[in-house]
Amino acid sequence: MSQKILTYAFLLITLLISSSLWSQTPEQLEKEREQLNQQIQTTQDLLRKTDGSKKESLSALETLQAQMRSRRQLVENYRRDLNLSKEKVKRLDDSISHLEFVLTEKTEAYFATLRKMYRWKKQQPSWMYYISAQGANELFRRWIYLNQLEAWQDAQRQTILSLKESLESKRKEVEEERRRRMEQLQSEEQNAKALSRDLGEEQRILDQLKQKEQELRRQLDKQMADRRALDNAISSAIEKGRKDESTEDAPAFANTPKGKAISGAFAENKGALPWPVERGVVTRKFGKQRHASLPNIEVQNNGIDISTEISAKVRSVFDGTVVGTAEVPGYQKMVILRHGKFFTVYSRLDQVSVTQGQSVSMNETIGRLAVDEDEVQSRLHFEIWEDKKKLNPLYWIAQSQ
Repeated sequence: MSQKILTYAFLLITLLISSSLWSQTPEQLEKEREQLNQQIQTTQDLLRKTDGSKKESLSALETLQAQMRSRRQLVENYRRDLNLSKEKVKRLDDSISHLEFVLTEKTEAYFATLRKMYRWKKQQPSWMYYISAQGANELFRRWIYLNQLEAWQDAQRQTILSLKESLESKRKEVEEERRRRMEQLQSEEQNAKALSRDLGEEQRILDQLKQKEQELRRQLDKQMADRRALDNAISSAIEKGRKDESTEDAPAFANTPKGKAISGAFAENKGALPWPVERGVVTRKFGKQRHASLPNIEVQNNGIDISTEISAKVRSVFDGTVVGTAEVPGYQKMVILRHGKFFTVYSRLDQVSVTQGQSVSMNETIGRLAVDEDEVQSRLHFEIWEDKKKLNPLYWIAQSQ
């Protein structure tokens, strides 16, 4: 494929993506704002509970950065909505100009006809117009003509009244849209100020954490080892579950009709699975990303980390069976649930309320989260696997909690 074709393909994809972003309706943008404000409120509540002596922690920084991401998305949301509002006002103004033009034409034509009728009736009364007709046929035609003329005048009056009502409605709509736009501008300004304060707070925490860089690097090394241990524990639990369920004359559960049905049901709920905690905010996303405070360091995350209230309940995101439970260094207690060929993993638990082989339902409590000694919040590490493939949980859970 030539470089020219590749360039055209890239531009087309970019245009399609851009079009999909800008095709949002005001109602969709409002719903998105509600979700973002909910996330910001959650992070604010978590940060508010962090006292001064513990505020310069890595998790506090990650929570603050999650809040800043939400605020930036909110700024972009307001920008898109204001552009839509600007376009709407322009369309309404154009519509008003057109209605005013049509109304003027209709009104002038109507009054011109009234003036002609007035002069005609003054010169010749209607009864004389009738009796001067030459025969019955002409009399009938004159009667029809006058009736049609009166009907036209009535229709014109109704058209003019309708145009005036439409014009008034459009003018009110413009005023309402301009009022809403002013409110959006004020909200955008308030959010921008809050983002500026967050940036200052982020820099303050970064300056404090910079003094602990060596300690943070040691913690990172330990976390990487803990992450490998967790990965091995999950793989081992899944593999053990396969061996326990398979025999020489029976297929693995995922390949049975029941297993396939559960897998299909789980897959159909992609993007609509409930959150594993009632209220929280994603502070670490899936995949490789920049470390929150250490420069030039990237970390790999096989799931997502959700910061939430202390000792929050952890819930199953779908009907399933407990494959196993284990205790992993750095991740406390872990629970793995099977949903056909899919597996969900919940770690950093302090209490586990399910046992291996137990069936659980969607939203059923499976345990409670642990609390780090130096923190005032709990954090769930959540993963989704399809057989041996790690999936991004953000593509599977619902956008709103």
